[in-house]
Amino acid sequence: MKILPKIIIGIVLAGIGATFGYGLGFRKGLVFSSYIQFIEQEHYQAFAKAQSTMGTNEAKAEAIKQFIFITERRQSSFSPAFTKKTFAVDLLLSYARLAQLAENSSSPEEAKKYLQQAESYCPETGWQECSIEVIKQYSEKVNAIGKTQ
Repeated sequence: MKILPKIIIGIVLAGIGATFGYGLGFRKGLVFSSYIQFIEQEHYQAFAKAQSTMGTNEAKAEAIKQFIFITERRQSSFSPAFTKKTFAVDLLLSYARLAQLAENSSSPEEAKKYLQQAESYCPETGWQECSIEVIKQYSEKVNAIGKTQ
């Protein structure tokens, strides 16, 4: 066999190997990245749950704000498990919970601001109906379910 066909075969095999290796590595990277995101999400959800059960209103608000920060940060990175709708609903409910805490603390202006922020995520949720009133009702339902678990 002449040298040129050997070189061509070598280049083709190297290209196939590189493509396969890159694809496999990319998939493993996505899986690992998603795994880290799930761990981080679970950590902050557990922290927020503990604070909502045991914390003062200030501690609850701080935990929710940290969850919002983490969620907004993750929103810019690709994840097969967390879609735009997932982020929108998480953020909508988080701001609704902050609004409820503000109402409980006799801060109606702050509560209104948080509800408006929650409502700003309505177009991204895919909900058939979404308004401040719907958000309040849904948030109350979700919070009631959380208290029974």
